[in-house]
Amino acid sequence: MNEEKKDRRVKYTQKVIKESFIKLLKEKPVSKITVSEICKNADINRGTFYLHYYDAYSLLESLEKELYVQIENTLKNFSTENLENLLETIMLVIFNNKDICEALLSEHGDEQFFKKVLNLAKNRSREAWKAQNPKITENTIDYFFSFTSSGCIGIIQEWIKKGFSEPPQEIASFITNIKKRKELLMF
Repeated sequence: MNEEKKDRRVKYTQKVIKESFIKLLKEKPVSKITVSEICKNADINRGTFYLHYYDAYSLLESLEKELYVQIENTLKNFSTENLENLLETIMLVIFNNKDICEALLSEHGDEQFFKKVLNLAKNRSREAWKAQNPKITENTIDYFFSFTSSGCIGIIQEWIKKGFSEPPQEIASFITNIKKRKELLMF
């Protein structure tokens, strides 16, 4: 059998499995998703599923790992000095993976995954803030990161809820400039 044809079929099979799983994850928690449901929605048999994944949890782990690596590479490849370009690229990663991001940020998503991503971003931010202000304390960094990351996640969740109605560049620009918008900070 031609290797290219085999690779295409494997990629297609994995794609339909992932799409089926993501659809189900938007509706219910992973603990309630069965391999049979995934297979039925993907129009494959259980044996085919088990060639690629052990269970629904291993499939979720695979999807999270793919997204995490994309985010990690984005953070590695950008200078923290240009926050807007970094945020724009992260928003593009989210936009290009909107189905899985929507599922992961839903009420049925994996909270631990986002803690892992936030920890990655926190470590990167810590380096940048320390470089900009060597006298900044660890507590100040922790408080500031908690405040800013909560806001960013809220904006991203709202963006997702509104069906990605604005382009990623606009969301990145909004997050970057929010501290300049004093009228939003009045409460």
